[in-house]
Amino acid sequence: MRFPAILPPRRRPSSLPILLAFVILGPRIGVAADDLARGEELLARHEAAAAEEALRRAVAAAPGSARAHADLAVAFSMQEKLPDAVAEVKKAVALEPQNPRYLLQYGMALYSSGHPSEAAPILQKVVTLSPGQTQAAILLAAAYADSGDDRAAAAFDRALKADPENVRARGIYARYLWDGGRVEEGNRVMEEALKRFPNEAALHAEYGEQLPLQGKFETAARELESAVRLGDDRYETLVGLGDALWNAGRLDEAQARFEQAIAKEPESAAARVELGRILFWTGRAGAAIPHLEAAVRARPRSDGLLLIIGRAYAAEGRFDDAERSFRAAVALDGENSVSRIALGQLLAREGKADEAAREIAVGKDLYEKEKKLQFERISRKVQMNLARENLQHGKPSEALARFEKMPPDSDVLEGRAAALSRLGRHEEAIRALEKACSLDPENKTARARLAREYEAKGRSR
Repeated sequence: MRFPAILPPRRRPSSLPILLAFVILGPRIGVAADDLARGEELLARHEAAAAEEALRRAVAAAPGSARAHADLAVAFSMQEKLPDAVAEVKKAVALEPQNPRYLLQYGMALYSSGHPSEAAPILQKVVTLSPGQTQAAILLAAAYADSGDDRAAAAFDRALKADPENVRARGIYARYLWDGGRVEEGNRVMEEALKRFPNEAALHAEYGEQLPLQGKFETAARELESAVRLGDDRYETLVGLGDALWNAGRLDEAQARFEQAIAKEPESAAARVELGRILFWTGRAGAAIPHLEAAVRARPRSDGLLLIIGRAYAAEGRFDDAERSFRAAVALDGENSVSRIALGQLLAREGKADEAAREIAVGKDLYEKEKKLQFERISRKVQMNLARENLQHGKPSEALARFEKMPPDSDVLEGRAAALSRLGRHEEAIRALEKACSLDPENKTARARLAREYEAKGRSR
């Protein structure tokens, strides 16, 4: 997304040169003045490797200079040496722990290197020390969002009130709400952003990518068309637009967009897969096969792709090729009922009745199991959504009752802990969160909530 460089893109190290903003000018007392001056001059010219050499000398000569450490961190950041950047700016903060500029640089480095939960308390300190620092406020909200912290929404509201022109933050806020299942709120945030910034291609593209997940294909196509019209001609945007048009029933327009994407990136598979599907499902299997074959070369381990090309081969009477593709799909995923049944049906056409019967029987049995699992997944999702709604509407007891009826996986335990916490049952909440984190160490929402519960417990002692 081509958002203005107000924030570093989420977990993208290439954004870190923005830290140049934190090179601090002024008197160079007690440091190797020539090396520091030279290093900062090189940083301003984006000559990071040369700057690193000069600033290493400055740090060696004056290890007690916070400024030298912070400048060296910028040089590391510009070269995407993220661990070195974090370690170096941490030294600057240790030397001047109340300096909001160094703290902001440290928080930004942590966030951009993929540690939002560690960045959040640092950025909170910046906001406390410098209430008017809008950059820190928005980055804090983004760090909360990326670490699954439910303080994100309120933080975004405060930050956007202070800096209403921040386009990037509005996109992140909408994404946070969508990811948390608050779809209509996310839509509202994005629509307000588009009213304010109607010519921002990135916002139209972001919304256009989200709307198909809500089944709003015509609206998605309109947003993505706006993004393209405003200059976003990225491969991903063109493929997304093609998908939206296809799902909206506008097949000729979809085909044209996929062809445009293929012209842009001939070796990429996504557009070829979708163009191949359109051609196959509109009775043009022969035209579909070259695109599907190119896609298979790019994605040889995609059982779904092998299945569709197998069907295209069969439609053209190329039964040996079709059988080979179906067998490869089954070898990749023997639990896929569709591949098993497709293979069985082809074998029946070839007169291999016994093997066909076996494959079809296995496929039907797998289908029944898949149907049961799908029902269970849908039921769980419905119950999770209802429990979350109870929490959002201030009904933690009702939420807890729903969570307790569900099998205790990591997400359910995190939700149960949220309800327990709101009921003042913090010790039980901590036990639930500890179990959630042990079941899924990557559950960032559970980790963030557990850290807050530990912090609150420490304060209460």
